[in-house]
Amino acid sequence: MLEFKPTNKILLNREQHYLLQQQLVNKYQAGLLTVNLNIPGAHKQQPQYHHFFQTIIKPQLFAFLQSKGINYQTSQEIYDETGDYLVIVLPQLANYLHMKELLIAFEMKAKIYQLLDFDIYDQHLQAISRQQLNLPMRKCYLCAEPAKWCARQKTHLISELLCYINNVIEEEIERNDKAK
Repeated sequence: MLEFKPTNKILLNREQHYLLQQQLVNKYQAGLLTVNLNIPGAHKQQPQYHHFFQTIIKPQLFAFLQSKGINYQTSQEIYDETGDYLVIVLPQLANYLHMKELLIAFEMKAKIYQLLDFDIYDQHLQAISRQQLNLPMRKCYLCAEPAKWCARQKTHLISELLCYINNVIEEEIERNDKAK
């Protein structure tokens, strides 16, 4: 029997996500919002990540969309080797550039939202980028450099990044639990 390494499973799951995106775009003739935690490395299925995404991120994201009057047609969730992955089918005639602007503003509200990877795709499955909005690239969690640059250069150890991410998540879970 062929055994897959975690990184191969992640790549296979990402391919399945893309196929799902294609199916949804074809079925609804509309754009998509995809959301997942931006966790480096191969171990993305940690219980605290799943708990954080399900009990804190998802409710806050849907409340944000509602507050901005962004109605969606449907949503679908996947939990696999990539962690929690949410696909939201947007309205057919939506202004996808404006939605990207709103999500970037949402992302900048708090550290917890900066842990998320929000992608907006138009009805042709073309990604809407920060560059199209003349906005700078996403910053690294640990320094002021662009995150993609740090990742390519391997500026930081994955353990350093995970320590930061885990601390942010643990603090938010504790804060959320105290608020209940």
